[in-house]
Amino acid sequence: MKRWFYAGLLALWAISSGLAQNGDTRPQLSIERKDKTIRVIQNGRSADGARFIPGNPNCEKNSSISSFFAPEPGFVETIVNDTRITSAIALLKKPDEGEDEEVLELYSGTVDFTERTRCPENLTESSTPSVTIFEGRSTIVGNNFFYDNATGIGTMTGPVDLNRAAQGESAALKASADNLSINVDEDLTILEGNVLVETKTRISTAEVLELDEQTGVAILRGNPASSREGSDLVEGRVIEYDIDNNDVVVTESVRATFEY
Repeated sequence: MKRWFYAGLLALWAISSGLAQNGDTRPQLSIERKDKTIRVIQNGRSADGARFIPGNPNCEKNSSISSFFAPEPGFVETIVNDTRITSAIALLKKPDEGEDEEVLELYSGTVDFTERTRCPENLTESSTPSVTIFEGRSTIVGNNFFYDNATGIGTMTGPVDLNRAAQGESAALKASADNLSINVDEDLTILEGNVLVETKTRISTAEVLELDEQTGVAILRGNPASSREGSDLVEGRVIEYDIDNNDVVVTESVRATFEY
């Protein structure tokens, strides 16, 4: 009982601190670290079945779980630095010992809670992917997203669809893959498995795509990776693709076909 009481006080302190800093009246949790801030915000109504259970120590040994659930039309909003993620369910797991060891689990779908301990159970993922990541010009949709605060790496299971908005002379880009990982600290997005990239004039395929959101440069890797524009085709193990300029450079095992 004491453990629950003190954990509840700490969770309420985090909520109060967040409200005091930004005037936001939505239920939320904030974790402040030297190099990043994590905020999880409830955007659902209790009348629709939304739940917010902070700092519950009764579900897993040596850790507490903060649970957020917001059925449609509501959603849970998670913000890690400049990356924003929306989902129906968010579970923030925090070990009793060890700073920066928090783990975030985000899902689409539904979840129940045990009556006595109020722990999440019967989590059922939606058949339609709806966990959405907003990072820079890119919007990414997949089934679920797991973020490890110790490493700064988040992973999403697919199918994954990525859309990068057009800007100036830079064309819009669409990509799909089986899985995705994001290095939140470095703004690096990696798509893996059956990667397909499409712009207005170019179609590329690869086993792995590394996208630097800041520079607009993508590295395609495959055996081989390929990039086609009209009748022109280049292939190689590594292709550097400047998305903003629509230029490609093959750096390993070059093979190309051009029509004049």
